[in-house]
Amino acid sequence: MKFLILDSQINFFEENGFIEFENVFPKEKIQILENEVDTIFKSKKNLNFFEQYIAFRDLFRKSSIIKKIVLDKNLASIVKALSNKSSLRVIFDQTFLTNKKNLFESSTTINDLISFQGAICFLLIKLDNNIALNSNTFPKNPGSLVFFKSSISIDNPQIYLKDLYSNSQKFLLIGYGDIKTVYKLNKKDPNLNYLKKYGYSFGDTLKDEFHPIVS
Repeated sequence: MKFLILDSQINFFEENGFIEFENVFPKEKIQILENEVDTIFKSKKNLNFFEQYIAFRDLFRKSSIIKKIVLDKNLASIVKALSNKSSLRVIFDQTFLTNKKNLFESSTTINDLISFQGAICFLLIKLDNNIALNSNTFPKNPGSLVFFKSSISIDNPQIYLKDLYSNSQKFLLIGYGDIKTVYKLNKKDPNLNYLKKYGYSFGDTLKDEFHPIVS
């Protein structure tokens, strides 16, 4: 069933740069997603912080369970309504197991950490029951979804992304971009050269084969 977006919600997103939704997915589906992440983590737990970050990029390519979420039509319909786009491209997914180094400690926006030009919107899905140590409006319940513009500051007090690392938590971040999103050189991206194994060079427009269009 399609998730309906109200005009008031679109206006809120436009004015504030973010919006939170709850109960888009049943708890059972989020639990299955968390279990899948835990299973993958068991084989990656001995990696250092950056190796783990790289290993948890684009799990939709490796897990049918995560792929169903990343390409979910309800999520796509919400993003399109919020961004006023008829179609968008999935540019990446990134799982965070936030019990190590703070990836965002010296960044301003998510765009500072990714090698894509054309990102439009990001979605953060909380997977676990642990609460952030700091009090804020960051998602606290499993399945809570926060959509935010690519331009929003990581230090925005209402979506303080640095608090991802205030306790041991699990999140799935999905990035959506314009159809003509480009793979760009960004030396701050720990995954800078990741896409080269798919035949990409800096300056290439993302291909449907590797970065599906959601419509």
